Amino acid sequence: MSLIQKKIISFTILLVILSVLFFVFLVERDETKASPEILAEHYPEPAHEISQEIESEQKRVLSEKVLPYKSIYGPLPGTLEGTIMQQALVVDEEGNLRISSDLQRVFDFFLSTIEEENLDVILNRIQEYLDYSLDEPALSQAKEIMSQYIAMKKALFDFEVERSDSLKRIMEQSGDTQGETYLSLLKEQLDAQRDLRSLHLGPETHEAFYADEEAYDSYSLARMEVNANKSLTDEQKQARLADIDAQAPIDIVEARKEAQVTDILKTKTQALKASGGSQQEIKALRTEMLGAEAAERFDLLDQERADWSQRIESYLQKRAAILSNEGLSEEAKQQQINELRQNDFDSREQIRIGVYERKADAVN
Repeated sequence: MSLIQKKIISFTILLVILSVLFFVFLVERDETKASPEILAEHYPEPAHEISQEIESEQKRVLSEKVLPYKSIYGPLPGTLEGTIMQQALVVDEEGNLRISSDLQRVFDFFLSTIEEENLDVILNRIQEYLDYSLDEPALSQAKEIMSQYIAMKKALFDFEVERSDSLKRIMEQSGDTQGETYLSLLKEQLDAQRDLRSLHLGPETHEAFYADEEAYDSYSLARMEVNANKSLTDEQKQARLADIDAQAPIDIVEARKEAQVTDILKTKTQALKASGGSQQEIKALRTEMLGAEAAERFDLLDQERADWSQRIESYLQKRAAILSNEGLSEEAKQQQINELRQNDFDSREQIRIGVYERKADAVN
């Protein structure tokens, strides 16, 4: 995956986050953005879900299977199983750190376990990795950037909490007004992100970590604003969009076009399936739009999804049989379900199972 494609995903995630926040306020209009502790107090989880989470937390992976050394802080969270962190950090001739996105990837790798480990432990793990990878003066420079990065992350979280009232007000609007306010909110979000990054990170670090992402965000927002401008005719919109593309870096424009092709392919594939199209016809469509190699990858992904769906369906059927067995106590039922989950799925897959279980329970 190219760097620009990753930035597309980052921008999409931002849109998804805002959409999820809107949904939260739609469900509970008087509820502010709550911490996990507050949510747990007001919406206690069923016992079987708590048991599953405890079981997941207990799953660990030996640090030397993931890292190039054995960590003094013990095994890593189970979600890191199957991953390898051996990110090279580069220094110049004088031993100073060459700041790049590689350093950010180290930070984010360990921070991805924030729901499984205490932040202090995570920070210790990051420092341990830096100690292993670098010598002075690069080591102190990297640790200083780490402190700045964590401060920036905390500031961004606080900013999101403060915006809860703005989200409430948007949900009280309707129609075009809500859409315009949403776009304005997105612009404020991107501006705030950029300002907080500049505030907490040095210019070189800011540039290395976020230059590509911010360029893509600005480009995407400009196109969204044009498309949302109801005072423009279709011809005027196309002209302005062409101007935006002409001024943007070519790799960003090409990445957007590739993403558009994928969206078009998805729409055509769904229509073909709905009309009874065969797998051969679907593959021919993919080959025509993306090429033979990409079509093969899609076929493999289709098979993997089908296999996963079959495994989930089989598990849920066996789980339902256990739950409906009146001859078992609740404790015995949970024990059998835990054993079934362990036998049918590996540790990383088990993290995803809770979603399917909750959906099945909601239907039943």
